[in-house]
Amino acid sequence: MADVLLHDSDMMSMRHSLELRVPFVDLPLLSWAWSQDPEHKYTAGQPKHLLTLAFRDILPPGTTARRKRGFSLPFDAWMRAELRPFLDHVFTPSSIAACPLLDVAEVQGRWSSYLAKRDPREWSRVWSLAMLICACGRKQAA
Repeated sequence: MADVLLHDSDMMSMRHSLELRVPFVDLPLLSWAWSQDPEHKYTAGQPKHLLTLAFRDILPPGTTARRKRGFSLPFDAWMRAELRPFLDHVFTPSSIAACPLLDVAEVQGRWSSYLAKRDPREWSRVWSLAMLICACGRKQAA
């Protein structure tokens, strides 16, 4: 399972932009967890308590006590640094004009406003506009 099925599942889920949670296939860990007393298998307010116990001596201190948190890609930072030249080009009047339903001044104003402020949600709106403009440009070129 570990050599074939998990690898294939991982490749197929990534190929189709899916998040796949794979099962634990560590037999010694599963055997240890299964052998624990039932009252120790679930602790209210402490998800994955047995897993925490199993790894407490090899994880850095405080790791197991942290709250659950999500992961997001640093699009805002990328758009202000590495992607900035690309986006500056996308938001030129000639590029925006490829989308006839967009108002050039309004779109450029949104880009300028984004660069001037630090709203953590605004990057997605600006990125969506940029992708729309790119799609219009490709359609026009074809």
